Amino acid sequence: MSSILKFTVILVCIGLVNFSCKKDPETDPVIKGCRDAQADNYNANATVDEGNCYFQKRFISAFNVNILCGAASAVFKDATLDITENTKKDRVNFNIGSIAGSIIFDGVITKNTVNIDTTILGLIVNAKNLDPNYPDVDVKANVSMKSLLTLSDDSKKLAGNMKVGLVTTEPFTINGIEIPAGFPVNDDCTFEGVKK
Repeated sequence: MSSILKFTVILVCIGLVNFSCKKDPETDPVIKGCRDAQADNYNANATVDEGNCYFQKRFISAFNVNILCGAASAVFKDATLDITENTKKDRVNFNIGSIAGSIIFDGVITKNTVNIDTTILGLIVNAKNLDPNYPDVDVKANVSMKSLLTLSDDSKKLAGNMKVGLVTTEPFTINGIEIPAGFPVNDDCTFEGVKK
């Protein structure tokens, strides 16, 4: 075999080896992002879900609310509700307007729920609203609320049960008898809100 032919055969072999070792170009590049279409940060081009979806917009609205309690009705009589954006994407802000004034707190959200675990200090409540036998006087109290509320699939209704604890922070008088600070009221309420 001539040297030119040998050289050509060697070049062809080297070329075949090189060509077979090269990787095929990726046809589907990996794009990370949120793949849930109901999320605020949905990425239609994402091929891998990063688990970083957030859902504030599903909750944000003014609501007509009905909060049914026993003794704690004093806190929620004639209530209104506005849920607004929080700087933390896993939370929303609540502002419940009621006979007791503005009750402002936040809750931790998932796609369909909001978890509330808060205490509001120094809220003014009317003693007579706590119990009809009490005098018509305003009393300061600390109010705790714990609840897991669920948002409907169409994002229009927010509902659940709510535990409310109220402890007076100043004394008040009933029929000449002083009731010391620390008088407790505990209640289980039902919460239902419908977007306006």
